[in-house]
Amino acid sequence: MAHYMSQTEIHTQPEFILLTGNCGAGKTTILNQLSHISFDETIDCDIFKTNHPQYYTEALNNESLMNEIHTWSNVLVSEQMTQIFDEGASTTSYVYDSSGANLNKMTAIIDDAKSAGFNVRLIHVEVAVGTSLRRNEIRASLGGRRVPVEVIETKATQIRNTMISIIPLCDDVEIYNNDKDVVIGIHDSLNLVSSLSRTIEEFLQE
Repeated sequence: MAHYMSQTEIHTQPEFILLTGNCGAGKTTILNQLSHISFDETIDCDIFKTNHPQYYTEALNNESLMNEIHTWSNVLVSEQMTQIFDEGASTTSYVYDSSGANLNKMTAIIDDAKSAGFNVRLIHVEVAVGTSLRRNEIRASLGGRRVPVEVIETKATQIRNTMISIIPLCDDVEIYNNDKDVVIGIHDSLNLVSSLSRTIEEFLQE
């Protein structure tokens, strides 16, 4: 069963960290403020996407092309993770950045990571749909991608269902609410309000 860790607890085995949340959740912002989290490499479809030669020149205004690039980046990430899990855990810890909307994929990743010898930690950043939509528009106004409204709304439900299913499968779980543009989490080291919007137990009961 997943559990909260105190800041003094340190795993001796490498970690495979699942960083999840909807568009505009602020996953990277939260991660960068967690002093107890240490990792060596990030696995992220968006890294491959933004390095695609057509991403900024054409894809931002072409949803069909963006979908093609998304599929292409998913294949590359899948190949990267297959190599990591085939080699087995050694000394390297990874962060996998994803919305967490695909239950089958997330479950398979957890199984593979555990089989490879990793401690699996879930860091979920939760925001309301309205927050995702607002931040999505801000990002688009600054030259980034505008994710379709229906995609954000659909993912919100999928993410909630996925979290309910995978929380018990992970070794460690941290849930942060980032609705107010101020990190509200469970760690006093953030020097912010230490309070969960909902506990894991409440999350699972929904």
